[in-house]
Order: sequence, then structure tokens, then C-alpha cells
Amino acid sequence: MPYSKAIAALFDRRRGLALGVATAGVGLGTILMPMLAQRLVMAWGWRGAYLGLGAVTLLVALPAMAWLVTARQPGAAGPSAAAPAAPVAARPAPERPGLTAAQARTHGVFWSMALAFFAVAMAASGVIAHVVPLMVDRGIPASAAVGAISAAGLALLAGRLLAGWMLDRFHGPYVTMVFFSLPLMGIALLLVSHEPALGIPAAVLVGLGLGAEVDLIAFLQSRYLGLRAFGEIYGYLFAIFMLGSGLGPFLMGLCFRLTHSYEPALGVLAAGLALACFLTARLGPYAYGAASPRH
Repeated sequence: MPYSKAIAALFDRRRGLALGVATAGVGLGTILMPMLAQRLVMAWGWRGAYLGLGAVTLLVALPAMAWLVTARQPGAAGPSAAAPAAPVAARPAPERPGLTAAQARTHGVFWSMALAFFAVAMAASGVIAHVVPLMVDRGIPASAAVGAISAAGLALLAGRLLAGWMLDRFHGPYVTMVFFSLPLMGIALLLVSHEPALGIPAAVLVGLGLGAEVDLIAFLQSRYLGLRAFGEIYGYLFAIFMLGSGLGPFLMGLCFRLTHSYEPALGVLAAGLALACFLTARLGPYAYGAASPRH
């Protein structure tokens, strides 16, 4: 959330790509950091590994936020010999356009976005969490089924970059509907066919949708609800998103325990994705458009 808030405040015209590149770092870190941790454990033990991972955070993440993301207020005058400028932190920040958190909580757009992202998170996380047992249940060897998880992880990384690039070139709701449709297509593949070869393409389609969601939440919020209370509103939306992410795997497992099949749950999740596409299509034109020439 802090990264998304900082980037949304600094970028306007290229906000989508900036969010996509930044949040893709989560996927990249998920791929690279376990390998680094393993090497550190082998060389220095688990205590040395913790120190090494802490050093990475100190040497990479902290300077990135301090020097590359945090910026001086636009238009601030430089220091003069007569009166040194006050530190940036001491100057009152200009109020950005947008709704207050209280206004957003009573706004139909907020709840449309919340319900859409809840449904997509529940569907995507539910399928990804159970894709291996689902494929094993269909007769695929476990070693081959695990490949679906790796494919979904790479698709997640690609989805964030692609979504960010598209958001700067096409109307946000159209891009969102495309990425909501991808996991819907993946679930449809799992419903209409038990062919083992379709398992990995289905996981890739679901991973592409899941990878784009974090970018889409921040971008659409900034365009429809503004930046005035971005942090608090984003916290609400992300909490609802995470609730869906936790509920999806639970419902998939519960469905299999009660019915010995994943298909009823897949049908419900597909219906939720269709509803998410419908709600997104009704968002309309931006309330807070890209106007800054700086980025």
C-alpha cells in the first residue's frame, strides 16, 4: 500500500506503467529471494541468512524509497542565502483532488469496485490454491501438476507489467474487463474439459488475471475516487481484496469435501467473475483524469 500511494502521487500520465513495474517487483522477489535465502543459509546458516536478507532491505529498498520515490514538493523554491528553506516535511502538503474516505464509503463506484475485486480475488486465489490437487484429481502426476504453479507465477509477473502498459493507452475499465475475463476463460477450460493438457493454460490465464489486480485497484481508485484520501480508501479496497483471496481457497476446499468435486465451486467463481466484468463496464468516464505533463 505505501508503494502504490507514493507512485500514484508522483505519476499521472504514466501511472499505469509505473504501478505495473513497481508491483511486478513483488513477483520478481518471490522468484529470486528464496534462491538468495537458500544460498545464504548454505554459506552462513539461518542466522546469517536473516542478516543477509535484512541487509538487502536496508541497501536496496530503503534508498529506493528515500531517493527515488520520495520527491520534493513540485514548485518548491530552492534555498536562499537570506532564509534557508524549511525541510520538505515541515511544509504542509497541498490537498489533492478527490473524495474523502467518508465520501468514498457512501459512493456507488467504491462499492462496485470493492465487489468486483472481491469476486476476482476469490476466484483467482481459489483456483491457484487448488490447481495442483484439482489436476491430480483428474489423473495428472503431482510432479507435472506443480508446473502449473510455476506457470501461474510467471503469468502473475507478466500480468502486472502488461496491465500497467495497457492502462496508459486504453480506458481503464476496458483493460480491467480484459484481465477479469482471462481467469473466467481459465475456469471455463477447467469446467468444459477434463483434458490434462489444459491444466497449465488454465493456470496461466488465472495467473494473468491475478497478477493485474493490484495494479488495477490502485489505478482505478486514483481515477474514480481521486488522491485526497488515497491511503485510507486503498486500505479498505485492499482489505476487501484480501478477504476474497482468503475466502476463495476455503470455499474450494469446502466444496470438494462436501461434494467430492470442484466443479460446483468453479461455477460459482465463474459467475462472480461475470458479475465483476458487468460492474466494471458501468464505471464510465474517469472522474480524475491524467493532466500532468511531467510524466
